[in-house]
Amino acid sequence: MDMRETCDELPHKAFIARLPDLFWRQEPGLDLNHWSDAEWKKGLALYAAYDRDKGVRDIVDTAHAAGQLDGASARSA
Repeated sequence: MDMRETCDELPHKAFIARLPDLFWRQEPGLDLNHWSDAEWKKGLALYAAYDRDKGVRDIVDTAHAAGQLDGASARSA
């Protein structure tokens, strides 16, 4: 199961699921899969050039935004 499938399934189990686009600064709207060797290599190249500090801020911002959605609670797993 990939991350998008997981995020699609979780709301049916009463969870809020958000999947941040971590490579949006490098290539907005990127859609890769791990089944293609070419896409796997592209993902590794993007990851090697990834700005981790900005990425962490993006993840924190995503978590904060998810916490503001209707039905969100302060409880974490």
